[in-house]
Amino acid sequence: MSGIPANFPHATPQDTPRLSRTNQVALLLLAAALLSATNQFLGIRWRRPPEIAVLPLSEAQKQNVPTVWVDVRDADRFEREHVPGAVSFDETRPDSSLRDLLRVWNTGKRIVVYGEGTGSQRAQRVAEQLKKDLNTRSVFLLEGGWAAWPHASSH
Repeated sequence: MSGIPANFPHATPQDTPRLSRTNQVALLLLAAALLSATNQFLGIRWRRPPEIAVLPLSEAQKQNVPTVWVDVRDADRFEREHVPGAVSFDETRPDSSLRDLLRVWNTGKRIVVYGEGTGSQRAQRVAEQLKKDLNTRSVFLLEGGWAAWPHASSH
């Protein structure tokens, strides 16, 4: 009988106990605090969804758009092969890598970041950081990464 005591024959739904607005707010705040504490204890961090657009190779290679290519693969792979004119970016040395990038980048150029292949977490992290550090919206990921580049060595 929807929470109405059987020994109370004249009860109506309005007679059932309800939380006051103050108690409702307090309960919601308590739930939020518990959720936050649990997330901190477990090391869960909320991150915004990535805002880095992915460019197909044909779009990234358009000659009428000045582009700086940023290669986030390890130095050995970069030395063997890379997009002509690309800047090597070592995320373990972000300050010196950023200085190298700033030697060739200006606000009129877009930045296309690539890693080994599709879904490179390193490329994603570097692209997000560059977008923030350089305060530009012109940072993109190369769809397929280095593996999509013509004549890229087989992996």
